[in-house]
Amino acid sequence: MVAGWDHLIPSWFARLHPRYRTPTNSILVASILVAALLVLASAGVRAAEAFAVLNNASDILYGLAYLAMFAIPLIGAKLVRVRIPMWVAVLCAVGFCSTLFACATSVYPFVNVPNPLHFAIKIIATILVTNLIGYGFYRIRGLFALAQQ
Repeated sequence: MVAGWDHLIPSWFARLHPRYRTPTNSILVASILVAALLVLASAGVRAAEAFAVLNNASDILYGLAYLAMFAIPLIGAKLVRVRIPMWVAVLCAVGFCSTLFACATSVYPFVNVPNPLHFAIKIIATILVTNLIGYGFYRIRGLFALAQQ
């Protein structure tokens, strides 16, 4: 919904229900995506593995946002880096490394799974597809802005 407010995706996502003032279109799309992920994650596996795939993939998605946040003081614009105290940069480096470690270990199955490689492939594929969809929205956002004019 917020991405619709910022015109990164069609404003259809941000449209509120006239009576209840809720973002029904965003809720509908999110529900469909969650249902699709549940079906895909549970295809041919037990419940514990399906839950672990979804949980670990969501942990990595959050981790990627934190990696970007921790990287700003380390490799961001020089104007930003020179204003940040050294202790903040050190803490950001520690946060970056620990988050990277958490993301890397999230592809390892801590539940009993028949094939750990397939487990890791499912998680990595989920992360890649999710980010490709986001990147696709980012790249075509200009088309949405032109269509709204």
